[in-house]
Amino acid sequence: MRRPTRRQTGITATGGALVIGITAVVLSTGGGTQSNQAPTAVSTIDSQLRACMLTDATADDKTIASVWAGLTQAATQRTDLIVQRHTLPPAVAPATYLNTLAQMRCTTIVTVGETLRAPVAADTTGHHYVVISKQPVAAAHTTSLTPGQATANAVASAVTAAT
Repeated sequence: MRRPTRRQTGITATGGALVIGITAVVLSTGGGTQSNQAPTAVSTIDSQLRACMLTDATADDKTIASVWAGLTQAATQRTDLIVQRHTLPPAVAPATYLNTLAQMRCTTIVTVGETLRAPVAADTTGHHYVVISKQPVAAAHTTSLTPGQATANAVASAVTAAT
């Protein structure tokens, strides 16, 4: 049996590398076919409805837990709904943070706490609010519940109706 020469070995190695390179290019370009279709979306998170809960320092833990349970219940009833939970930082004005939530595309904003009432009543952006407060907010774009009324079922119904 004869041993291959260096030249034959080099030609075989180069040919193999060329075949692997061409295969990689064909596979990475979709097999040489072009499609006019947009790629399938990886996520629809930016286009889904969003309900955001904002609590302040005056909100009690029991009410917060009940409201959050209502939001998560609403999210299980509507698969197109994402729920998020936020706490108002101490040095931030409530109106500024509500505006931030609006910019984050929160369709419905659920507020829990007394300091959030006035900025919600003054908001004219068209966002819908579910306000959990001892005193109702009399504005067309709000649904008001007292802490005693804010059961998980009541909050889920209000959020589902608002979004």
